[in-house]
Amino acid sequence: MARTQEPFPETTYEVASGSSVQEATREVTVVNPQGFHMRPKAAFAESAGRFLSEVTIHWDNRIVNGKSMWDLMLVTAMPGNKLKINAQGPDAEKAVVALALFIETDLGDKTEH
Repeated sequence: MARTQEPFPETTYEVASGSSVQEATREVTVVNPQGFHMRPKAAFAESAGRFLSEVTIHWDNRIVNGKSMWDLMLVTAMPGNKLKINAQGPDAEKAVVALALFIETDLGDKTEH
């Protein structure tokens, strides 16, 4: 299992390759002052749905489907909370890197705070 640094030095992801299935995991910190709320969750689920890999969010000893807006509603992460994004499938690495942007840079919330 290789450990690789990405453009965000405060987070890392791990990639395990075996045959055609990859697994990637990345821990991220919620930056939105309102937490991981409905708009970012909807954008996250929509973006996750574009990847072939299965996507899960690990938070507070729970694992939820990252492609399901309804499952994401169970995640009540506030600013500063850590989430773990996991993807398994042929595009796992790309999925984790792209989805981390929604949490780390607040891309899912285009409104003023």
